[in-house]
Amino acid sequence: MRWRVAGLCLAALAWGCAGSPDVDDEGLAPGQFVCTPGDGGTICRLGDPLFQLPETDLAIVEAPDGRPSVLRLFLERDGARVLALPPFYGSDNWGWCELSRDAAGAVRADRLVVADFNRDDRDDLALAAECMTGVGPTGARPFPVGTIWIADAAGGFTTSEAINANFTDLLGGRCTDDACDVAAIAAAARAPGD
Repeated sequence: MRWRVAGLCLAALAWGCAGSPDVDDEGLAPGQFVCTPGDGGTICRLGDPLFQLPETDLAIVEAPDGRPSVLRLFLERDGARVLALPPFYGSDNWGWCELSRDAAGAVRADRLVVADFNRDDRDDLALAAECMTGVGPTGARPFPVGTIWIADAAGGFTTSEAINANFTDLLGGRCTDDACDVAAIAAAARAPGD
């Protein structure tokens, strides 16, 4: 089974909005997700999102190696993983995390945003997913959890526990099942004292 989720506009990129005729080597238009379940977990790819890393795809692996509580992100080039991003905040703090899906089960493309959050002319990433604690009477109820990955000058990414905690708090108050402006919420997320 294969899902195609389109409609994500990467406004931070000169060529990245919906309707662009450009496609990458896998046939993905900029900002288009393709998610494929497999033995290593569900793998979602976003077509060539990062202008500072041409010919590079973002791969999100859900439940790698059968571990359902984990989301991992990688940069891939020619199908090979070239960089593992720091862990998703929720995967380090709660019992079960997965990509947000709509009522039909399709991965929600609006929960991943590529933008320059710290205004350094490099693309950063923000992802809002869903986690559950598994504890107490509300433990099976998913809640939004987010991570912001800031691109560095060396081509890698860093995260901040304090900023991700703030981002997660803001997601909880501003996201609904139907709508979540991840870009605006990520832009508002700051570490305490910033």
